[in-house]
Amino acid sequence: MTPDVTPAQTEQELLERYAALACDRQTDLAAVIGEKDWNADTVAGTISFGPGLEFPLQALGTFSHVSETWRWAWVGADPSWPASLLRQAEQLRTYGKQHGIELLTVGEFDATTQDLHAIGAIASGMFGASGYYLANYG
Repeated sequence: MTPDVTPAQTEQELLERYAALACDRQTDLAAVIGEKDWNADTVAGTISFGPGLEFPLQALGTFSHVSETWRWAWVGADPSWPASLLRQAEQLRTYGKQHGIELLTVGEFDATTQDLHAIGAIASGMFGASGYYLANYG
């Protein structure tokens, strides 16, 4: 996790710190991957969008389109996923606990697409990622 000079104490502070940068990075990522299909290799810890378009993967959680709920990966990850894929989700949880940020500590909650982008923006900013991807797995 990128050390902060002054730790953010609220979800709003995190978004103010990271949202604009995340937006720029998302624009760049979209230009690179376009509408290509994705494939995750959980053993290798990568997500790819075709030849030459392979990126490191961290699984933060899952979203149910049926119940419109978000569940953090640390609540009940697929047991076949290696712990290394869940490292950043755990770090976000720890940060949330340390600073009282509910978004990062409630295991499962009703969510909107806006919430998913907020989580992605915060995570990509905190960890210096080149972007985040909302993988629709059906």
